[in-house]
Amino acid sequence: MMRSKWILSMVILLITSVLAPVACGGGGDDGTPHDKPVSSITYGVTQDDQDSPELTLNTERDPDLRSSTGSLTLGEVTELIVDEVGPDGGTLIVDAPNYPLDGLTIQVSDGAYPAGTTFEIDSRTVESHSFGPDFNPASVLIEIDAGLNLAQDFVTMSIPVQIQPDEFAMAFAYEEETGVLQGLPLLESENDSVRIATRDISRDIIVSTVKLDRLDQDIDTGFQHGVDDWQFENYGSALSPRGHCAGQSLSAMYYFIEDLGPPLFGRYDNYDNQYIETPKLQWDDELAYRLASVAQESIDWDAASRWYWDLFADEHSDPGVYNAFTYSMLLTNAPQFVGIWSGTASAHAMIVYGKKGNSLLISDPNYPINTSGGADDRYIDFDPESEKFEPYNSGPTADELDTAYDSIIYFGYKDIIDWQDLGKLWDDLEEGVVGNVEFPDYRLLVRDKDSDVEQELWNNHKAGAQEILVRADAEFTPYLFIYDANGERITEGRTSIPVQLQKGDNFIGFEINALDSSDNPLWVGFDWVKIIYEEETPTVENEMKYVGTYSITAGECTSSGEFEFYIYKSGSATAKWRKQTDSCQSGFQHYPWQSTYGTHADGSFNIQMNKSVELRGTYNENSMSGSASSGDFSFSATRVQ
Repeated sequence: MMRSKWILSMVILLITSVLAPVACGGGGDDGTPHDKPVSSITYGVTQDDQDSPELTLNTERDPDLRSSTGSLTLGEVTELIVDEVGPDGGTLIVDAPNYPLDGLTIQVSDGAYPAGTTFEIDSRTVESHSFGPDFNPASVLIEIDAGLNLAQDFVTMSIPVQIQPDEFAMAFAYEEETGVLQGLPLLESENDSVRIATRDISRDIIVSTVKLDRLDQDIDTGFQHGVDDWQFENYGSALSPRGHCAGQSLSAMYYFIEDLGPPLFGRYDNYDNQYIETPKLQWDDELAYRLASVAQESIDWDAASRWYWDLFADEHSDPGVYNAFTYSMLLTNAPQFVGIWSGTASAHAMIVYGKKGNSLLISDPNYPINTSGGADDRYIDFDPESEKFEPYNSGPTADELDTAYDSIIYFGYKDIIDWQDLGKLWDDLEEGVVGNVEFPDYRLLVRDKDSDVEQELWNNHKAGAQEILVRADAEFTPYLFIYDANGERITEGRTSIPVQLQKGDNFIGFEINALDSSDNPLWVGFDWVKIIYEEETPTVENEMKYVGTYSITAGECTSSGEFEFYIYKSGSATAKWRKQTDSCQSGFQHYPWQSTYGTHADGSFNIQMNKSVELRGTYNENSMSGSASSGDFSFSATRVQ
C-alpha cells in the first residue's frame, strides 16, 4: 500500500460536534428512538423469534490472545519545557537544536483548560524494549504532565521523526505501571513529523514505525463477537434516547482489556434475579443496560468544537485510518474503537476487534450475535485499488438501520471517555447501584381487584384476589410492558393494568418506560416480582409507616438524609432513603429516592440492600431503628401511620 503523505480531516469534527448532540445518531426531530405506536412495538428477540440461532457461550479464552504488554528501558530525563498555558490556550515549541525533539509543537485551543494549567515536558531515550519486532521507536519517550483532568477540547502535538517510504508511523501512549500501549488519533503523517490529537495529553508518548508489508497479515486480538460483547441491542433509553452505542462499545472494551472476568456475553443477562433465566429477553438486563446508557452520557460530546476541527485539512485518508486500526491491533493485541458517520449527520460507534484480508472485523451494538444480521461476521471492507473504505450499513440505533456510513474514523478509546470513571461504573454494576442517580426514580403500586387498598409492590407479595391491578408511580409519564415467566409479553398499559394470577407462585416481569411528548416509550428499568396467590388469602391491610433519618460513614466522608420504613400485614417490609447532605460534596443536594425490600416478623425485620449487605433492626407500635450489616449505615424513624 502506498505511504504517500496523508492527512486525516477529522470527520471527527462531525463525530464530536455535528454528531455530538446526537451521540449515536438522531431518532427524529424529537430525538426519540421509536416511531411506532406504543401498542405495536416489539423489542429485541422474543421467545417467538425462530430465526435466532441457538447459542453456546464460550467460557474460556486463549491466554495467548490477550492485550500485549511490555516495558521500556529508559535513559536519563531531559527537561524540555515548564510553562503556563492560560484559559485562552497557546502554543508550546521545543527549541533544542541538534536534539531529536527540536521543533516539537503543542497547540492548546481556547477553552481547552478553562482555569489554565502548567505544562511540564520531559524526554527520555529508549535504550531497549520488550514489545517485539513490530515496535520500532522513531522518537524518544515524551513525558507530559498538564494536570489530571481531560482537556475540554482536543490538544494537538506535532512530533519530529524520520519515516522511510516503506514505513507507517503512529504515536502511542505508554503506561509504565501496566506495560500497556494505546494508539493515539493520528491527524497527519509526513516524512519528518507525526501530528496527533488527544484530550488526555498528560501521558508518556512515543512514535513507533512498522514496515507496511507487516500490515497485510490477518490479526486476531482474542476478542470474539458473541463472546466478549454485550447480549442486548442498542435501542437507547430514557437517559440516552438517541442510543448508547459508544457506551455499549466502550464498556465492553473495558471489560475485555482490563480482564474483569469470564466472557461478557450473557454474564449479566437478567443479572441479580434469583428466579429465572431469560436469555431471549433483553429488557430485564437492567444493570447492564443502565451501565451502557450511563457510560454513554458520561462522555462530553461537546468537548471538541466545530471551529477547532475546521482548522484541520478537509480531506482524510482512508489508508491512514485503515493502517492505524491494523497497527494498533498488531502491536497492542487489543480491540479498538471506531466512529462512523454519514452525510446525513447520522453517526454510530462500534468495536474493531480483528482483521481478515482487507476487512476490519466489527462488533456492532445494533447486531449482537443472537439477532438477525448478527449471527454472521460483520466487517468494514477496505478496497486497496481505490484506497477507500466500502460504506458500512447500520444505524444510530437498532430501530433505525439501513444507513450507509462512508466515513470511518480511528479513535483512541481513552480520548473518548475517562477510563477510571468507566471502571467506577463497573464497580457500581457489581454493587447493584449503577444508574440509580442518573435514571428517573419510580415505584410499582398494586391493589387487589375490587379493593381500594394500594401498597408498594415488592417481592413475595401476597395477593388477596386472582386479579390485581398494577401501576407505576413516577414523576414521568409511565408506560408498562408486563411479561410472564417465559419472558413473553402478556399485557401493557399506562395506569392500573389488570394482571391475572395463577394459584401459587407467579413470576411477573415489569418493564418500566417513560413516554415522551410523542408517546414513544423510553426504557427506564425492569423488575421481576414473585407474586403469591392463594384462594383463601385475605386482602392486604393498610401499611404502618415510619419517617426518620439515616447516616452513613464512608472513610472520611459522611452523608445523611431522609429515611422511610413501611410494614405490611402481608409480612413484607420496605425501606426507602434519599441523600441530602454529603461532607465530601459542597452544597445541599437532593438525590432520588432509593428503595429496597424484605420481610418482617415479631418486631424485627431483614431487608436486602444489595447482594452483600442487609438492613436489620427492630420496630414497635411507636418507632423503629436499625443498621446495615456492613456497619456503616444506621437509621431510626417514628411511626406516622
